[in-house]
Amino acid sequence: MYAHTPRLREFDTVRVLALPPHLQDRVVWHISGRLPEVGDLGTIVDAHEEHRGPFYTVECTAGNGDTVWVATFSAEQLEFVQRPR
Repeated sequence: MYAHTPRLREFDTVRVLALPPHLQDRVVWHISGRLPEVGDLGTIVDAHEEHRGPFYTVECTAGNGDTVWVATFSAEQLEFVQRPR
């Protein structure tokens, strides 16, 4: 039996499980000069519904709080890590 995974929402911490196809063609802001990588942690900063399902804009930050990248992912490409209290 699988553990229940909550529906993702804004401000959840997530882990990147897979990269969007054609990552270079999508709107991605790679602030620090690198693109998202599988295993990166980030925070959902926007959740929106499209005809193909929910999509999430995720911001990855460095330890000092600087933005590393911002990118959009489908729910299948992300893993829930934690929800803020």
